[in-house]
Amino acid sequence: MAKYLYLSKLVTVSGASGAIARLMLDQFLNFYFVPQKFQVLAANFVAFAWNVILSFKAHKEVTAK
Repeated sequence: MAKYLYLSKLVTVSGASGAIARLMLDQFLNFYFVPQKFQVLAANFVAFAWNVILSFKAHKEVTAK
């Protein structure tokens, strides 16, 4: 996990080139560390976790007037 966080900090370039670099890093780690029969499951789990994080960040409580 520490290695992933270190590599993740190296690829914090904004914009499309940063997104492509980040995707390449994530897929490299997926193919390198995850057995083949679990790669789709791992990618879907990461996507689900990312959607949960984005949902919590986007959530704004509506106050009654």
